[in-house]
Amino acid sequence: MISAAETLRTLGQRPPAGRGAERAARDLVRAGMPSSVIAKLAKAFNTSVDEIQRIIGVSRATGTRRRASSAPLRPAWSDRAFRMASAYAQAKRVFESAENAREWFKEPNRELHGERPIDLLDTDVGTREVLRSLDRIEYGIYA
Repeated sequence: MISAAETLRTLGQRPPAGRGAERAARDLVRAGMPSSVIAKLAKAFNTSVDEIQRIIGVSRATGTRRRASSAPLRPAWSDRAFRMASAYAQAKRVFESAENAREWFKEPNRELHGERPIDLLDTDVGTREVLRSLDRIEYGIYA
């Protein structure tokens, strides 16, 4: 399992000094992450801002307004962004490279019923399926 600190680093965030990463992550998600995390996720996954916004449930117009005004994301969007970053950090560890992780997320996956892993990150259930698949790969368990 990827630490909250690693996930925060993926999002370009740091836990404040003197606070645990888990608590800082929880507080950041509840308060709403900076809208800049959308661009960080797009860069991490090597995909468009529009695709990241679709996955976390932000419309194109709302995303544009939030980024232009530097308004934070809503807590629900922040939670989805955190889950995406956690899955990305896990894949990067499993595949030992950012490029291999990016490719894996974009390819249809037989274990995931032919869906691309990135497309499953829009729900908690789908994210758990992706993380389970990564665990199986990491520990050499074949489907």
